[in-house]
Amino acid sequence: MPEIIDKPLRNLKYLILLLTLGFAWYTGSLWMSPYDPYSAYGHLSAGLETLMEESLIGFILLIVTIVGSLLYDRFFCKYLCPAGAFYGLLAKLSPYKIIRNDEQCIHCQICNKACPMNIKVDQEIVITSSECINCNECLNVCPKKDVLTPKLNKKSLSTAVVLLLSLGIFFGGISLAKASGIYTVTPAPVTSGSIQSVEQIKGSMTLEEVAKGLNINIDELYEKVGIPKTVPANTKLKDLSQYVDGVTPETVREKLENK
Repeated sequence: MPEIIDKPLRNLKYLILLLTLGFAWYTGSLWMSPYDPYSAYGHLSAGLETLMEESLIGFILLIVTIVGSLLYDRFFCKYLCPAGAFYGLLAKLSPYKIIRNDEQCIHCQICNKACPMNIKVDQEIVITSSECINCNECLNVCPKKDVLTPKLNKKSLSTAVVLLLSLGIFFGGISLAKASGIYTVTPAPVTSGSIQSVEQIKGSMTLEEVAKGLNINIDELYEKVGIPKTVPANTKLKDLSQYVDGVTPETVREKLENK
């Protein structure tokens, strides 16, 4: 990526992070889901029609991400990922840093070429870039011993220790979350009154779940949506077209919003 384009695009993910946090606070919902390329990828099995109705922008961004990744390493991480922006800000506060010994460095630039985030390692004494993902590729390819050294609060660490610490934090965090009961791998069940906006209504929800989430009677939902009561209450919104032509999750949301 040409540097004149690369630098401005790197800041795009920070804008996306601000928008994500701002609208999440304002709406009190996961408003980003229809625009998330990875969410669109996860819903590919639902069929192209459902995908176009619920995640058109997300699907377009998925295509952009795939094409971009074929051309540039870590395209999404560098330019679009709000989580990447957040982790980058945290990295600035991290006590873990890679230090370069300028006196011993031969400036072969092998480290620069190995860096997946295109950081010019040979021009820094301390790698403080928020783009650094601590992959340690620069350490692994450096031809001279002790030119690049990982340090924690100015204390040297071996690559093995860094790896063990990373694994410990990762799996330890998951174990702690599981033990505290806040770690889940399935969507939270729909509860009475939990749907505050029609945008929260998904194609994977059943008529019964929508009625419960809106805190209305199932018969009232049939009336508002304009479908016969012969349609089973456990029918998912994305499957309604099998019973009534032209009824999709999007039309359901529109009818509920207008009433």
